[in-house]
Amino acid sequence: MSKVDRICPICAATFSVEASRLAHGRGVHCSKKCQYAARKKAPGEAKVTLTCIGCGTEFWRYRGSLNQTKGAGKFCTRACRDTHWVGDVTPNYQDGTKTHNYGPHWYSTRRAALDRDGHVCQQCGVGGELDVHHEVPFRMFDDCDVANDLSNLISLCRPCRRREEAKWKWSKAGDAIIRMTAGSYAWGLLRAANDNDSKHRLAA
Repeated sequence: MSKVDRICPICAATFSVEASRLAHGRGVHCSKKCQYAARKKAPGEAKVTLTCIGCGTEFWRYRGSLNQTKGAGKFCTRACRDTHWVGDVTPNYQDGTKTHNYGPHWYSTRRAALDRDGHVCQQCGVGGELDVHHEVPFRMFDDCDVANDLSNLISLCRPCRRREEAKWKWSKAGDAIIRMTAGSYAWGLLRAANDNDSKHRLAA
């Protein structure tokens, strides 16, 4: 095969390379060392300077990562997002009404529950997109930290979570939390009592 003499653009050494390699864009440098040096000198991906909407700190991200992930570049760190991702900076904010707030540390607690459960549904074993479910509903507690204790959280897929939520009905009597089977006699009595209370309030 014919060879062609070339000058290395990094170290200026003269070397020979097969013409077929040049045809495929190879043989530009005399050695792997010079090839690596050329890569280091090449202009890198553009960096973008941003301002964190949580704490106001300036930080940078690669432009490519911002284009790949929807909503990227808002917060400087995950910890900052967990603390400040409340109110009108969240996608579900509706003037402070009809929003379900699980407390300021929910996102880090949710990740901890998923990590503990190995990112698989604890009932059917499927992976992928999972929900972190409160075994005793969040609304039953007065303290979000107690409600969000890891012992009360379980990772479930959407179908398993729907089945779990449909299985039980919950009520409070003073400080006591009562769990009843959906469709049970006890649940029927409670529904009837609630209906009577509603009728009396409307009549008054």
